Amino acid sequence: MRGVLQTLGRSVAVVVVLGGVLFAMLVSSCAAVPAGYRGVQLQQGAVTGAVLNEGWHVQMPLLQRVENVSVQTQAFHSKVSAASRNLQAVDSEVTLTYRLDPAQVASVYQNLSQAYESRIIAPAVQEKAKAVTAEFEAERLITERSRVRQEIEDSIRTYLSPFGIQVVAVQVTNFEFSKEFNDAIDRKSTRLNSSHVALSRMPSS
Repeated sequence: MRGVLQTLGRSVAVVVVLGGVLFAMLVSSCAAVPAGYRGVQLQQGAVTGAVLNEGWHVQMPLLQRVENVSVQTQAFHSKVSAASRNLQAVDSEVTLTYRLDPAQVASVYQNLSQAYESRIIAPAVQEKAKAVTAEFEAERLITERSRVRQEIEDSIRTYLSPFGIQVVAVQVTNFEFSKEFNDAIDRKSTRLNSSHVALSRMPSS
C-alpha cells in the first residue's frame, strides 16, 4: 500500500511540474499591447521590424518578446539660454508637444531604444531654439513672438521627422533678458511716453 501511495505521489508531482511548465509556456507565448502603445517585436533580442497593434498577440516562448512603446501625445519641457542677434542674453522656456509615428516605432526603438527624449529631442530643442533666437534682435523676440515660435517649431519638426517623431506643437514662454537690457527698455518706453504726452499738450493750430 505504501508503495502505491509513493508511486501515486510521484505521479502527482510530475503532473504538477508538467502543468506548471505548460502554464508558464502558455503565459510566455502571449503578449499584451495596452491602449496608446505599439508593440515592437524582438526575437533573440533583435528587432524583427514587426509592429503590433493594441491587444493580445501570440509569440514564440523564450525566443520572442514584445517591447511596448508609447505613441501617446507627450510633452517635453526645456529651459533655453541663448543670445539674440544683437548679443543680448535671453532665457526662455520651450515646451514641445510630440508623439512617435506609430508606423515607425520599430525603427525608433532600434535606433534610440526608449531614450529618444534624452538622445534626440532634448538636443534638438536646445540647438534649434538657440539658432532661431540668434536670428532676431532682442526687442523683436518680444514684438514678433508668434513668428519666433513658428520658426522654432518648423525647425524642430524638420529635424525630428526623419527619426519618426511627429511634432504636434511648440510653445515658447517667459522670454527673460538681463537687468541692464530691461532697464534700457524701460528708459526708452519712458521717453516715448513723455514725447507722446508733450505732443498731446501742444495747442492745435
